[in-house]
Amino acid sequence: MAEHADPARVERVKPGARATYPWTPWTDGEWWRLYQGVDYPTETPVFQSTARNYARRNGFTLEVQMTPDGTLIRFKRL
Repeated sequence: MAEHADPARVERVKPGARATYPWTPWTDGEWWRLYQGVDYPTETPVFQSTARNYARRNGFTLEVQMTPDGTLIRFKRL
């Protein structure tokens, strides 16, 4: 069922623009629960692939667990 969205959480993204994520806080070594459609706009496997690529390029390992409404992630420094 549709519901009103909090305007503070709605991003203004141009069609075809790449999503940007707040990687810095997410790479603090703690588990983060992220929600599809709130924290990332893509399908969960696509987001997880993006996060793995970020980890590989920036010296982290990534632990991932899927949840019914999103994903759990934890970055660790190599």
